[in-house]
Amino acid sequence: MHRPYSEHILSPEVVGLFTQARDLVDAYFAVPDPLPNVTLRCHEMARAVTRLLDPAEGVQVHVEDGKFGAVEHSWLLLVGRGPAILDVYAVGTLPPVQLHDMSPALPTMRNYEKGFPRTDIREDVVDTVVAAMISGATHEMQTPQA
Repeated sequence: MHRPYSEHILSPEVVGLFTQARDLVDAYFAVPDPLPNVTLRCHEMARAVTRLLDPAEGVQVHVEDGKFGAVEHSWLLLVGRGPAILDVYAVGTLPPVQLHDMSPALPTMRNYEKGFPRTDIREDVVDTVVAAMISGATHEMQTPQA
């Protein structure tokens, strides 16, 4: 079977976390307006996804705060079977969940710049996002697929 080149350089454990994160973010967006009148930021999304990820043995997941280019941003750093960046709410791109090998030769890596831990995390928003992810995942499992 043919596979994309990236699947050869990224470990199965890291690809599994990407799949989990993608499913969690999809589940969040399956719930109608869980945060009315609130702008969801990558900083809260990264922390919500981290709470629900189930990493394989030997893989650690860390929230990184910093910048993507000139934009304040948060993403997940996967170490142990990587390293890789799991961006769960990517800046200005689709799909919103992206997995990047951390080779310094790749141009995307130059855009991620680690900064200081954020002090403005809205924990109530993180809690709501987590609840919506769980609710959306449950809803998706109960909805018959066409």
